[in-house]
Amino acid sequence: MITPCGMNCGLCYAHLRKKNTCPGCNSADNNKPRYCIVCTIANCEKKTKYCFQCDTFPCKRQKQLDKRYRSNYPRLSRLCHISF
Repeated sequence: MITPCGMNCGLCYAHLRKKNTCPGCNSADNNKPRYCIVCTIANCEKKTKYCFQCDTFPCKRQKQLDKRYRSNYPRLSRLCHISF
């Protein structure tokens, strides 16, 4: 499962934990954590299925999210092959 922002759910602690497992961004809102339901990336007004399909990729929010992922998952940069 790949999220709209490009994260692999198989690497996400929320998806892997045993209690209150996140069903993934592309699933129905039932059982999703609130922060997933109100996610600005998943609810982007551009309405592309995946962020890389957008003309403004990577946007400011994508860059902020990548920075957070790199600090939480040191070997993972979702934007590593993109030049700014």
